[in-house]
Amino acid sequence: FNAAENLKLTLAADYFRQRQGFPLDQLLVLGAGGAGALPPPGKFKATVNADSVDTFDNRDLYGISATIDWSPNDSMAVKSISAYRDTKTAIFADDDATTLFRSHSYIAERSKTFTQEIYAHSTGHTKLDYLFGANFLYENAGQDLSDASSAGVALFPADAKSRAWAVYGEIG
Repeated sequence: FNAAENLKLTLAADYFRQRQGFPLDQLLVLGAGGAGALPPPGKFKATVNADSVDTFDNRDLYGISATIDWSPNDSMAVKSISAYRDTKTAIFADDDATTLFRSHSYIAERSKTFTQEIYAHSTGHTKLDYLFGANFLYENAGQDLSDASSAGVALFPADAKSRAWAVYGEIG
């Protein structure tokens, strides 16, 4: 979208949604520990406490961004890029991929990320070439992992927040 002769705005967005049973190509080589194990018939299910439970691989991802290009005069250009991304994943898998109860995993991941970049540079219509800019990133992410086997259940939660920034410049 051209707001003016020297100002351009670009908006973009994307969305992805996946709902599927956990793929059979995740079969593990069992060796002697899998003696008597059979690949599950039909739809891929896991056996949990003698119940047959659907495995799944679910994902929801989306993002939006805005880019502003501005040329205040013939010798300078400024660009600003802002973006946001949200990611959610939930996976329940029968790790041994058989009718035996050996191991099951549940993974839930989530992430929210915001980035901002702005820079100004010469356009070649001056004797001085330059580039100045700054970047910023903020991310809030987490993961919950549980692994169940005949030995018990292990939980591995994790959360992280990140902030990063940079300022740069070049004159030539």
